[in-house]
Amino acid sequence: MFITHSYAGDIDATKQHMLAKNWTREELERVGDTPGLLMINVDFDVFEPREHPWLHLGFGNAIRHVVVAIYCSSGEPRGFRALR
Repeated sequence: MFITHSYAGDIDATKQHMLAKNWTREELERVGDTPGLLMINVDFDVFEPREHPWLHLGFGNAIRHVVVAIYCSSGEPRGFRALR
């Protein structure tokens, strides 16, 4: 597994590329909640949410409400944990 991030000048283009994937409306709301970490097992250029497994760790709510939400490609929350 590799963890990567965009160069500062590429952040907007990378976000648009990610949001343009074939997400359901509900998934799009979840992965669009930034910052977050999307874990996949294929190159991002070929990644398709409907075909490949994925896990998204959303930190946006953690910053705003001190809660971490974990979602995976099955569409079900895997857990919520209060960080207080």
